[in-house]
Amino acid sequence: LYSIWYTCNVNCLLLNDSRYEAEKWLAENIPLEARVAITPKRMYGPRRQGIIELVPKEVGIQRVAPDYLIVNIDEFYRFDENSPEQRFYWRLKNGKTVYSKIQHFKNNISANRLKNKSMLTNLLHLNPELDIYKKRESILSQDVH
Repeated sequence: LYSIWYTCNVNCLLLNDSRYEAEKWLAENIPLEARVAITPKRMYGPRRQGIIELVPKEVGIQRVAPDYLIVNIDEFYRFDENSPEQRFYWRLKNGKTVYSKIQHFKNNISANRLKNKSMLTNLLHLNPELDIYKKRESILSQDVH
């Protein structure tokens, strides 16, 4: 009986996973030719052709210079406090990079009863909190147009 309950709950959670909402939003709002990157891991984000997976450090972001950056916030909390990855995330979140947050995805459906952080399970990756950032145009390029 527990197995049936558990399976039904997981299936319901997957139906409302934030990645599907983000996929739809990306398809409707971001041109296919735009350079889109995700950090830290592509496998835990929305599906889209051509997404670049980036190491969450400013050096990697600057080198690739995507037009849009998808950030899986849940994954950032796995990095050690004061690590380069955490510092990058807090700089991004506080507007201290060339990116501005334009969209946020997180469904209110809770999987807390199913998620146990001490267990090694993919349930920890259900319904991630996702932010999408857009690269701000430089002052120089705004003056040219």
